[in-house]
Amino acid sequence: MTVSKPVFGITGASGSGKSYISGIFRSYGIDVIDADTIGHYVTSPEGAAYGELKQHFGADIFDSSGNLVRSRLAEIVFSDKKELCILNEITHKHIKSEICSIIKNSPSPSVGIDGAVIIGSPVEAMCDFIIGVIAPFDVQIDRIMFRDGISAEKAKLRLQSQPSDEFYRSRCRYIIENSGKDVRKEAERIIFENKLLGETDF
Repeated sequence: MTVSKPVFGITGASGSGKSYISGIFRSYGIDVIDADTIGHYVTSPEGAAYGELKQHFGADIFDSSGNLVRSRLAEIVFSDKKELCILNEITHKHIKSEICSIIKNSPSPSVGIDGAVIIGSPVEAMCDFIIGVIAPFDVQIDRIMFRDGISAEKAKLRLQSQPSDEFYRSRCRYIIENSGKDVRKEAERIIFENKLLGETDF
């Protein structure tokens, strides 16, 4: 896909605070696509990945109405990296197709993509640069427990299946340390340096 506007990724492990960082960019009028929302759509009964998921993972990951129970799927893939890779192989191509369509029709001078698994996925090639969001381990655990209503042990298991801070530091152009301090100035610097508002930055 060839576009004339800047496209950038926002990524990080669970509990790093990607959504908060994305919200800062949105506050400047920049469209930020939530890849997780796209993922919900492609795995719904009407979605393109539904049949492949059912074929590989079986009917047990769906409820009686045929809807995906993400917590059941999470228990499988976050304890087995091979299964996580298979899940990504099934869903990523469909997510990329939906994202391409949204970018093409967006009136925004630049577009961000918020996603946990951008690096190494087909979406990475769409991005001019990637922002990695990291946070202290204990902060991530607390955020996951609060957000998802799970135990500390399950939150730790989830994080252990995900990349380390060093993974993001070595692969992202920018790193935002989202530990509770004001990170808006860092986001503003990225917007300014990359002219994400077009020729009228600030």
